[in-house]
Amino acid sequence: MKYALITGASRGIGRAVALLLAEQYSIIINYHSNSECAQEVKQLIEEKGGHAELLPFDVADPKAIEAAIDCWEAAHPDEFISVLVNNAGIRRDNVMFMMSEGLQCSSFCMSCMECVLGRSGEMINVNR
Repeated sequence: MKYALITGASRGIGRAVALLLAEQYSIIINYHSNSECAQEVKQLIEEKGGHAELLPFDVADPKAIEAAIDCWEAAHPDEFISVLVNNAGIRRDNVMFMMSEGLQCSSFCMSCMECVLGRSGEMINVNR
């Protein structure tokens, strides 16, 4: 099974991407606090015959990221994330070119690079 993990998938751009990618991938819906909206996205995907699961964590918390990814990998020992859509980000300045390189790519992005790119996956960063 091919998995796509979309951060911030409970609403907005992340939701739209999750619904679109559900036509080709099993979707891992990341959200931080809006479990009701995340559950709604999961239900919409499943109603169309797709597969989705929830993976709540805060992309600004490296320990929470690591724990969530470790938990997902333990539950899916023979599978990996083929696509990462890094939609939920951390921005401490409204002007992207003035930010340090480390802040341009969230902690989540850094934590998942090996998980995704180490196995010929694709990573998409959404900048709003």
